[in-house]
Amino acid sequence: MGKVYITGIGIRSKLGNTLSDFWHGINQDWIQEKQSLMIHHHKKEIVADMTSHTMYEENYEEYFLNMCYEAIVSAIHNAKISLTNQEGCIILGTGMGMSDECLKGVNVADAFMSQLACKIQKRLQTKVKVIIIANACCAGAQSIAYAYDLLRVHRYDFIIAGGVEAFSYITYCGFKRLNAIDNTGCKPFDTNRKGIYVGDGAVFYVLRSTNMDGSYCQILGQAVTSDAYHTVAPKPDGSHISRAISQALQKAKKQQHDIDVIVAHGTGTRLNDRIEGHVIYELFGNIDVTAPKGKIGHTGGASGAFGLLTALCALEFQCIPYIVNLNEQDETIKFKGRMYRKKHKTINNVLVNCFAFGGTNTVLVCGL
Repeated sequence: MGKVYITGIGIRSKLGNTLSDFWHGINQDWIQEKQSLMIHHHKKEIVADMTSHTMYEENYEEYFLNMCYEAIVSAIHNAKISLTNQEGCIILGTGMGMSDECLKGVNVADAFMSQLACKIQKRLQTKVKVIIIANACCAGAQSIAYAYDLLRVHRYDFIIAGGVEAFSYITYCGFKRLNAIDNTGCKPFDTNRKGIYVGDGAVFYVLRSTNMDGSYCQILGQAVTSDAYHTVAPKPDGSHISRAISQALQKAKKQQHDIDVIVAHGTGTRLNDRIEGHVIYELFGNIDVTAPKGKIGHTGGASGAFGLLTALCALEFQCIPYIVNLNEQDETIKFKGRMYRKKHKTINNVLVNCFAFGGTNTVLVCGL
């Protein structure tokens, strides 16, 4: 079995489009932005200003495809590869894709995931195979996990894998119906947490089984498990989260004490944070934990890719970003959440958690 390395990164986010800019952005305090959600039923038009940009419904598909295209092309350039002279593929994770196109009254089939691969190929002007993974919030993390498996058996020379999600009004309304939206900001593991804050963005990685000059890190292991418990709620005992973590560590040939920091899923919802917090403390004790959703919000199908990006920042800058909006940690959550300021320390191995509706649990382990 071969090894898997990250040799290129492409980012499109409200915090910046380079690793350095994202790092600086994630270590700044969250400032509540002016928010608007205006519905003009007679025009079937939605204007959403939830993540420092204004997105108009009539440009939704263009916005989504451009964000995806730019992140993929940036990763390709960063890795100095070509789509034409090697055997490769693209694995794209997204929870909602272009589903909000349905709100315009267009042909529903045009918004389905089956159309997305063709549209990405056309935008990239390539015939490289595009695989779509649409497993809710785990989609981006699972695309990377699948790429890991394919590269380990040398199926491709390279794989471009990651996640993309545009702000979705459908997603916003769904979480609103679940009473899981906090428009004052996501507060992972905080005693006053109320729910998610909807974000968007795209992150893609070029993964190879060869350690090229300038590789960012190695994907050491991964695991995917399923609770098979409930449509939206995680299994209360967290047993399958624990199983995913243990399997990922086993594949990485690492023990709990080898992990220097955990990038938590940390949605800011009551149940998810409590269960994840319990599992982390049971397995790792007082380990350092960070959670990027406090700053970037919940990016849906891209969230696992952004979690891995946070891990890469920790490895690159040898520093743990603090959890923005964690002001008073829930006393029932026992690990050491990074509060108030970042922490410099030697970091060799990082574990990334990502969970989704339907009970899917995806865990990645990366290291230098």
